[in-house]
Amino acid sequence: MLPIAKLDSLRSRFRELEELLCQPDVLTDSKRYTLLSRERGELDEIVRAYAEYTDTDKRLAEDKIAMGDPELRDLVVDEIPELERKKAELETKLETLLLPSDPSDQRNTILEIRSGTGGEEAALFAADLLHRDALHFEVRRNPGQHATHGGDRCADNSIAT
Repeated sequence: MLPIAKLDSLRSRFRELEELLCQPDVLTDSKRYTLLSRERGELDEIVRAYAEYTDTDKRLAEDKIAMGDPELRDLVVDEIPELERKKAELETKLETLLLPSDPSDQRNTILEIRSGTGGEEAALFAADLLHRDALHFEVRRNPGQHATHGGDRCADNSIAT
């Protein structure tokens, strides 16, 4: 069961942050603007998922009411299982999003890959690892926010969040 009261308070805080970010005194204070923008960014995905969850729940309730009407029954009978599946997926997503985040997630990382002993084969293996990690961060994390330094024997990959 989802903590609806907490989700409602997060949605209220998100709206409050949006209003604060439009105020002139906040726009002139770059530190405060950065902190509020970061907090808004952390809440953005939760609020969007919660809005989708409430919309799905509302549509599901409407469809269940429409099941009593013989004319509408044929239209909603196929939609109800789809909405129930979507609602369950959104519940799982929201439960995951509500988990506390690790403070280390916001830190930058330096990944160093060295070929070690083994000659050319070890250097090729290290290059493959570096290429794989670069692709991972382009696809999953922050495209364009990593930099590689070094050559065939040693490479540093700086990953900025």
